Amino acid sequence: MNAVVFCTTFLVPAMGFLFDGNSPGHEPGPGVERFPRDCQDILREGCSESKVYKIYPQGSGELDVFCDQHTDGGGWTVIQRRYDGVIDFFRTWKDYKYGFGNKSGEYWLGNHIIYEIVQQGFYELRIDMADFNSESRYAVYKRFYIGGETTGYQLHVEDYEGTAVERFPRDCQDILWEGFTESKVYQIYPQGSGELDVFCDQHTDGGGWTVIQRRFDGIIDFFRNWKDYKYGFGNKTDEYWLGNHRIYEIVQQGFYELRIDMADFNSERRYALYKRFYIGDEASGYRLHLEDYEGTAGDSLLKRHSGYQFYTKDHDDSHGCANLYKGGWWYNNCHSSNLNGLYLTGTHQSYADGINWNDWHGYHYSLKTTEMKIRRL
Repeated sequence: MNAVVFCTTFLVPAMGFLFDGNSPGHEPGPGVERFPRDCQDILREGCSESKVYKIYPQGSGELDVFCDQHTDGGGWTVIQRRYDGVIDFFRTWKDYKYGFGNKSGEYWLGNHIIYEIVQQGFYELRIDMADFNSESRYAVYKRFYIGGETTGYQLHVEDYEGTAVERFPRDCQDILWEGFTESKVYQIYPQGSGELDVFCDQHTDGGGWTVIQRRFDGIIDFFRNWKDYKYGFGNKTDEYWLGNHRIYEIVQQGFYELRIDMADFNSERRYALYKRFYIGDEASGYRLHLEDYEGTAGDSLLKRHSGYQFYTKDHDDSHGCANLYKGGWWYNNCHSSNLNGLYLTGTHQSYADGINWNDWHGYHYSLKTTEMKIRRL
Protein backbone atom coordinates (compact mmCIF):
# COMPACT_ATOMS: atom_id res chain seq x y z
CA MET A 1 0.00 0.00 0.00
CA ASN A 2 1.20 3.53 -0.74
CA ALA A 3 1.67 6.27 1.82
CA VAL A 4 -1.49 7.44 3.57
CA VAL A 5 -2.95 10.74 2.41
CA PHE A 6 -6.10 10.81 4.56
CA CYS A 7 -6.40 9.56 8.08
CA THR A 8 -9.17 10.15 10.57
CA THR A 9 -8.86 8.80 14.09
CA PHE A 10 -11.95 8.93 16.24
CA LEU A 11 -13.74 7.28 19.10
CA VAL A 12 -17.24 6.53 20.27
CA PRO A 13 -18.60 5.32 23.62
CA ALA A 14 -19.08 1.59 23.65
CA MET A 15 -21.66 2.15 26.40
CA GLY A 16 -23.55 5.41 26.42
CA PHE A 17 -25.07 7.36 29.30
CA LEU A 18 -26.22 10.95 29.70
CA PHE A 19 -24.04 13.62 31.25
CA ASP A 20 -25.87 14.97 34.22
CA GLY A 21 -23.85 18.17 34.60
CA ASN A 22 -23.46 17.58 38.33
CA SER A 23 -21.32 15.36 40.51
CA PRO A 24 -21.24 11.67 39.53
CA GLY A 25 -24.16 9.57 40.66
CA HIS A 26 -26.64 12.45 40.98
CA GLU A 27 -29.47 13.25 38.60
CA PRO A 28 -29.85 16.92 37.77
CA GLY A 29 -32.86 18.69 39.21
CA PRO A 30 -35.50 20.54 37.23
CA GLY A 31 -34.10 23.30 35.07
CA VAL A 32 -30.56 21.88 34.94
CA GLU A 33 -29.40 21.83 31.31
CA ARG A 34 -27.86 18.64 29.94
CA PHE A 35 -24.69 19.34 27.97
CA PRO A 36 -23.37 16.87 25.37
CA ARG A 37 -20.19 15.19 26.55
CA ASP A 38 -19.15 13.84 23.15
CA CYS A 39 -20.44 13.30 19.62
CA GLN A 40 -22.52 10.32 20.71
CA ASP A 41 -24.61 12.68 22.83
CA ILE A 42 -24.78 15.12 19.89
CA LEU A 43 -26.14 12.33 17.68
CA ARG A 44 -28.71 11.34 20.29
CA GLU A 45 -29.93 14.92 20.35
CA GLY A 46 -30.84 14.51 16.69
CA CYS A 47 -27.88 16.32 15.12
CA SER A 48 -26.99 13.98 12.26
CA GLU A 49 -24.81 16.25 10.11
CA SER A 50 -21.05 15.64 10.17
CA LYS A 51 -19.48 18.97 11.16
CA VAL A 52 -17.93 20.90 14.08
CA TYR A 53 -19.99 20.93 17.30
CA LYS A 54 -19.41 22.04 20.87
CA ILE A 55 -19.12 19.38 23.58
CA TYR A 56 -18.59 19.65 27.33
CA PRO A 57 -16.48 16.77 28.68
CA GLN A 58 -16.82 16.21 32.42
CA GLY A 59 -14.17 18.11 34.30
CA SER A 60 -13.55 20.39 31.33
CA GLY A 61 -15.04 23.43 29.66
CA GLU A 62 -16.52 24.01 26.24
CA LEU A 63 -14.66 22.27 23.40
CA ASP A 64 -15.02 22.34 19.61
CA VAL A 65 -14.76 18.94 17.92
CA PHE A 66 -15.55 17.50 14.54
CA CYS A 67 -18.30 14.88 14.78
CA ASP A 68 -18.54 12.11 12.22
CA GLN A 69 -22.24 11.25 12.19
CA HIS A 70 -22.20 9.00 9.13
CA THR A 71 -19.52 6.30 9.53
CA ASP A 72 -20.87 3.05 10.99
CA GLY A 73 -23.92 4.67 12.57
CA GLY A 74 -22.23 7.94 13.58
CA GLY A 75 -21.51 9.34 17.04
CA TRP A 76 -17.75 9.48 16.49
CA THR A 77 -15.69 12.18 18.20
CA VAL A 78 -12.77 12.86 15.86
CA ILE A 79 -9.49 13.13 17.78
CA GLN A 80 -7.14 13.30 14.77
CA ARG A 81 -7.63 14.30 11.16
CA ARG A 82 -5.12 14.51 8.29
CA TYR A 83 -5.72 14.85 4.58
CA ASP A 84 -3.63 17.58 2.91
CA GLY A 85 -0.47 18.15 4.98
CA VAL A 86 -1.19 21.82 5.67
CA ILE A 87 -0.66 21.30 9.42
CA ASP A 88 2.77 20.37 10.81
CA PHE A 89 2.46 17.36 13.15
CA PHE A 90 6.13 17.36 14.22
CA ARG A 91 5.32 19.24 17.44
CA THR A 92 6.24 19.66 21.10
CA TRP A 93 4.83 17.86 24.13
CA LYS A 94 2.78 20.94 25.05
CA ASP A 95 1.21 21.08 21.58
CA TYR A 96 0.24 17.41 21.74
CA LYS A 97 -1.06 17.86 25.27
CA TYR A 98 -3.44 20.73 24.49
CA GLY A 99 -4.04 20.09 20.79
CA PHE A 100 -3.36 22.00 17.59
CA GLY A 101 -4.76 22.59 14.12
CA ASN A 102 -8.18 23.54 12.84
CA LYS A 103 -11.27 21.49 13.67
CA SER A 104 -12.66 22.06 10.19
CA GLY A 105 -9.33 20.92 8.69
CA GLU A 106 -6.40 18.93 10.03
CA TYR A 107 -5.90 18.69 13.79
CA TRP A 108 -4.90 16.77 16.90
CA LEU A 109 -7.51 17.13 19.64
CA GLY A 110 -4.99 17.00 22.50
CA ASN A 111 -3.95 14.21 24.86
CA HIS A 112 -5.30 16.07 27.89
CA ILE A 113 -8.73 16.44 26.24
CA ILE A 114 -8.76 12.83 24.99
CA TYR A 115 -7.95 11.65 28.50
CA GLU A 116 -10.85 13.72 29.94
CA ILE A 117 -13.27 12.32 27.37
CA VAL A 118 -12.42 8.65 27.91
CA GLN A 119 -12.85 9.05 31.67
CA GLN A 120 -16.60 9.37 30.99
CA GLY A 121 -17.25 5.75 30.02
CA PHE A 122 -16.13 2.89 27.82
CA TYR A 123 -14.93 3.96 24.38
CA GLU A 124 -13.93 2.27 21.16
CA LEU A 125 -11.41 3.66 18.65
CA ARG A 126 -11.81 3.65 14.88
CA ILE A 127 -9.07 4.67 12.42
CA ASP A 128 -10.08 5.31 8.82
CA MET A 129 -7.34 5.69 6.24
CA ALA A 130 -6.88 5.94 2.48
CA ASP A 131 -3.91 5.78 0.14
CA PHE A 132 -3.12 7.80 -3.00
CA ASN A 133 -4.90 5.21 -5.14
CA SER A 134 -8.15 6.00 -3.29
CA GLU A 135 -8.18 2.60 -1.58
CA SER A 136 -9.67 2.83 1.90
CA ARG A 137 -9.10 0.64 4.95
CA TYR A 138 -10.11 0.83 8.60
CA ALA A 139 -9.10 -0.48 12.01
CA VAL A 140 -11.44 -0.72 15.00
CA TYR A 141 -10.34 -1.39 18.58
CA LYS A 142 -13.32 -2.31 20.74
CA ARG A 143 -11.75 -0.90 23.89
CA PHE A 144 -9.67 2.28 23.99
CA TYR A 145 -8.37 4.59 26.67
CA ILE A 146 -5.23 6.51 27.61
CA GLY A 147 -3.70 7.24 30.98
CA GLY A 148 -3.12 10.67 32.49
CA GLU A 149 -0.08 12.83 31.92
CA THR A 150 1.86 11.17 34.76
CA THR A 151 1.69 7.89 32.76
CA GLY A 152 2.87 9.61 29.61
CA TYR A 153 -0.69 9.27 28.24
CA GLN A 154 -0.12 5.54 28.03
CA LEU A 155 -2.16 3.86 25.33
CA HIS A 156 -4.53 0.93 26.00
CA VAL A 157 -6.37 -0.84 23.18
CA GLU A 158 -8.09 -4.23 22.91
CA ASP A 159 -9.77 -6.44 20.31
CA TYR A 160 -8.78 -5.37 16.81
CA GLU A 161 -11.06 -5.86 13.85
CA GLY A 162 -11.01 -4.30 10.41
CA THR A 163 -9.35 -4.29 7.02
CA ALA A 164 -6.14 -2.34 7.72
CA VAL A 165 -4.03 -5.36 8.64
CA GLU A 166 -3.13 -7.51 5.67
CA ARG A 167 -3.40 -11.17 6.65
CA PHE A 168 -0.15 -12.85 5.65
CA PRO A 169 0.04 -16.66 5.85
CA ARG A 170 2.10 -17.77 8.86
CA ASP A 171 2.55 -21.36 7.69
CA CYS A 172 1.21 -23.89 5.21
CA GLN A 173 -1.94 -24.33 7.26
CA ASP A 174 -2.87 -20.72 6.48
CA ILE A 175 -1.95 -21.30 2.83
CA LEU A 176 -4.36 -24.24 2.73
CA TRP A 177 -7.14 -22.26 4.43
CA GLU A 178 -6.74 -19.60 1.73
CA GLY A 179 -7.68 -22.25 -0.82
CA PHE A 180 -4.26 -23.20 -2.22
CA THR A 181 -4.36 -26.99 -2.45
CA GLU A 182 -1.36 -27.69 -4.69
CA SER A 183 1.74 -29.14 -3.02
CA LYS A 184 4.58 -26.81 -3.98
CA VAL A 185 6.79 -23.95 -2.73
CA TYR A 186 4.93 -20.99 -1.21
CA GLN A 187 5.93 -17.88 0.71
CA ILE A 188 4.98 -17.64 4.39
CA TYR A 189 5.51 -14.88 6.96
CA PRO A 190 6.12 -16.28 10.45
CA GLN A 191 5.41 -13.81 13.25
CA GLY A 192 8.50 -11.88 14.20
CA SER A 193 10.23 -12.85 10.97
CA GLY A 194 10.37 -11.92 7.32
CA GLU A 195 9.31 -13.68 4.15
CA LEU A 196 10.25 -17.35 3.95
CA ASP A 197 9.99 -19.90 1.11
CA VAL A 198 8.77 -23.32 2.22
CA PHE A 199 7.48 -26.45 0.55
CA CYS A 200 3.87 -27.08 1.54
CA ASP A 201 2.47 -30.60 1.52
CA GLN A 202 -1.23 -30.05 0.84
CA HIS A 203 -2.15 -33.69 0.24
CA THR A 204 -0.92 -35.85 3.12
CA ASP A 205 -3.56 -36.40 5.81
CA GLY A 206 -5.61 -33.35 4.84
CA GLY A 207 -2.67 -31.07 3.97
CA GLY A 208 -1.45 -27.91 5.68
CA TRP A 209 2.02 -29.32 6.39
CA THR A 210 5.06 -27.02 6.45
CA VAL A 211 8.00 -29.19 5.36
CA ILE A 212 11.09 -28.59 7.52
CA GLN A 213 13.29 -31.40 6.11
CA ARG A 214 13.27 -33.19 2.78
CA ARG A 215 15.61 -35.89 1.41
CA PHE A 216 15.22 -38.10 -1.62
CA ASP A 217 18.34 -38.22 -3.83
CA GLY A 218 21.43 -37.33 -1.79
CA ILE A 219 22.33 -34.30 -3.89
CA ILE A 220 22.61 -32.05 -0.82
CA ASP A 221 25.31 -32.63 1.81
CA PHE A 222 23.72 -32.73 5.30
CA PHE A 223 26.99 -33.10 7.25
CA ARG A 224 27.07 -29.37 8.01
CA ASN A 225 28.04 -26.87 10.70
CA TRP A 226 25.95 -25.12 13.37
CA LYS A 227 25.42 -21.96 11.31
CA ASP A 228 24.09 -23.93 8.34
CA TYR A 229 21.66 -25.82 10.52
CA LYS A 230 20.62 -22.59 12.25
CA TYR A 231 19.70 -20.70 9.08
CA GLY A 232 18.94 -23.59 6.76
CA PHE A 233 20.41 -24.94 3.53
CA GLY A 234 19.46 -26.69 0.32
CA ASN A 235 16.77 -25.98 -2.25
CA LYS A 236 13.06 -25.82 -1.37
CA THR A 237 12.16 -27.61 -4.59
CA ASP A 238 14.69 -30.33 -3.82
CA GLU A 239 16.43 -31.48 -0.61
CA TYR A 240 16.73 -29.03 2.29
CA TRP A 241 16.79 -28.27 6.00
CA LEU A 242 14.56 -25.28 6.80
CA GLY A 243 16.76 -23.99 9.64
CA ASN A 244 16.45 -24.35 13.40
CA HIS A 245 15.99 -20.61 13.84
CA ARG A 246 13.08 -20.54 11.37
CA ILE A 247 11.52 -23.70 12.84
CA TYR A 248 11.67 -22.08 16.27
CA GLU A 249 9.96 -18.92 14.96
CA ILE A 250 7.19 -20.94 13.35
CA VAL A 251 6.36 -23.08 16.39
CA GLN A 252 6.08 -19.97 18.57
CA GLN A 253 2.84 -19.21 16.72
CA GLY A 254 0.74 -21.98 18.25
CA PHE A 255 0.55 -25.69 18.96
CA TYR A 256 2.15 -27.87 16.29
CA GLU A 257 2.35 -31.56 15.47
CA LEU A 258 5.23 -33.27 13.65
CA ARG A 259 4.84 -35.90 10.97
CA ILE A 260 7.77 -37.83 9.46
CA ASP A 261 7.10 -39.69 6.21
CA MET A 262 9.76 -42.13 5.09
CA ALA A 263 10.30 -44.76 2.41
CA ASP A 264 12.91 -47.44 1.75
CA PHE A 265 14.46 -48.63 -1.52
CA ASN A 266 11.72 -51.26 -1.91
CA SER A 267 9.11 -48.48 -2.11
CA GLU A 268 7.63 -49.41 1.25
CA ARG A 269 6.38 -46.39 3.20
CA ARG A 270 6.00 -45.74 6.90
CA TYR A 271 5.22 -42.69 9.04
CA ALA A 272 5.66 -41.40 12.57
CA LEU A 273 3.35 -38.73 14.03
CA TYR A 274 3.94 -36.74 17.22
CA LYS A 275 0.88 -34.80 18.37
CA ARG A 276 2.92 -32.11 20.09
CA PHE A 277 6.18 -30.70 18.74
CA TYR A 278 8.30 -27.67 19.48
CA ILE A 279 11.94 -26.70 19.88
CA GLY A 280 13.57 -24.19 22.19
CA ASP A 281 15.58 -21.17 21.08
CA GLU A 282 19.31 -21.12 20.31
CA ALA A 283 20.19 -20.50 23.97
CA SER A 284 18.60 -23.88 24.77
CA GLY A 285 20.47 -25.56 21.92
CA TYR A 286 17.18 -25.80 19.99
CA ARG A 287 16.10 -28.42 22.50
CA LEU A 288 13.54 -30.89 21.16
CA HIS A 289 10.13 -31.45 22.80
CA LEU A 290 7.75 -34.18 21.64
CA GLU A 291 4.60 -35.88 22.93
CA ASP A 292 2.23 -38.68 21.93
CA TYR A 293 3.61 -40.90 19.19
CA GLU A 294 1.41 -42.74 16.74
CA GLY A 295 2.15 -44.29 13.35
CA THR A 296 3.58 -47.27 11.49
CA ALA A 297 7.34 -46.63 11.64
CA GLY A 298 7.85 -47.16 15.36
CA ASP A 299 9.00 -44.44 17.76
CA SER A 300 12.67 -43.73 17.15
CA LEU A 301 12.50 -40.09 18.19
CA LEU A 302 10.45 -39.30 21.32
CA LYS A 303 11.69 -42.04 23.62
CA ARG A 304 15.38 -41.37 22.93
CA HIS A 305 15.70 -37.76 21.73
CA SER A 306 12.96 -35.61 23.28
CA GLY A 307 14.43 -33.18 25.79
CA TYR A 308 17.87 -33.11 24.15
CA GLN A 309 19.79 -30.39 22.35
CA PHE A 310 20.71 -30.21 18.70
CA TYR A 311 24.34 -30.97 17.80
CA THR A 312 26.50 -30.51 14.71
CA LYS A 313 30.06 -31.38 13.76
CA ASP A 314 31.41 -28.03 15.07
CA HIS A 315 29.01 -27.91 18.04
CA ASP A 316 29.13 -31.49 19.25
CA ASP A 317 28.24 -33.22 22.51
CA SER A 318 30.74 -34.86 24.86
CA HIS A 319 30.35 -38.18 23.03
CA GLY A 320 31.16 -36.70 19.61
CA CYS A 321 27.90 -38.05 18.18
CA ALA A 322 27.56 -35.61 15.28
CA ASN A 323 31.07 -36.41 14.04
CA LEU A 324 30.74 -40.15 14.63
CA TYR A 325 27.41 -40.46 12.81
CA LYS A 326 27.90 -37.73 10.20
CA GLY A 327 24.85 -35.60 10.78
CA GLY A 328 23.12 -32.81 12.67
CA TRP A 329 20.51 -34.08 15.14
CA TRP A 330 19.15 -34.09 18.69
CA TYR A 331 21.72 -36.67 19.79
CA ASN A 332 21.50 -38.43 23.13
CA ASN A 333 24.50 -40.72 23.50
CA CYS A 334 23.96 -41.13 20.50
CA HIS A 335 20.76 -41.97 18.55
CA SER A 336 17.79 -44.11 17.63
CA SER A 337 17.24 -42.02 14.51
CA ASN A 338 19.62 -40.07 12.30
CA LEU A 339 17.57 -38.57 9.49
CA ASN A 340 20.23 -35.98 8.67
CA GLY A 341 22.96 -38.61 8.33
CA LEU A 342 24.78 -39.66 5.15
CA TYR A 343 22.70 -40.55 2.09
CA LEU A 344 23.57 -44.22 1.63
CA THR A 345 21.67 -46.51 -0.70
CA GLY A 346 19.90 -48.98 1.53
CA THR A 347 22.00 -51.58 3.34
CA HIS A 348 25.43 -50.31 4.43
CA GLN A 349 28.39 -51.83 6.27
CA SER A 350 29.16 -48.73 8.35
CA TYR A 351 27.36 -48.42 11.67
CA ALA A 352 24.49 -45.94 12.19
CA ASP A 353 25.82 -43.11 10.01
CA GLY A 354 23.11 -43.25 7.31
CA ILE A 355 19.53 -41.99 7.23
CA ASN A 356 18.59 -44.44 9.95
CA TRP A 357 15.32 -45.09 11.74
CA ASN A 358 16.18 -47.88 14.14
CA ASP A 359 12.64 -49.06 14.93
CA TRP A 360 12.02 -49.81 11.27
CA HIS A 361 15.27 -50.81 9.51
CA GLY A 362 17.91 -50.67 12.24
CA TYR A 363 21.39 -49.14 12.11
CA HIS A 364 22.67 -50.71 8.87
CA TYR A 365 19.98 -49.49 6.49
CA SER A 366 19.76 -45.97 5.11
CA LEU A 367 16.31 -44.82 3.95
CA LYS A 368 15.61 -43.57 0.44
CA THR A 369 13.29 -40.64 1.29
CA THR A 370 12.29 -38.69 4.38
CA GLU A 371 10.09 -35.66 4.92
CA MET A 372 9.72 -33.97 8.28
CA LYS A 373 6.72 -31.65 8.34
CA ILE A 374 4.82 -29.65 10.95
CA ARG A 375 1.21 -28.50 11.13
CA ARG A 376 -0.54 -26.07 13.45
CA LEU A 377 -3.31 -27.70 15.46
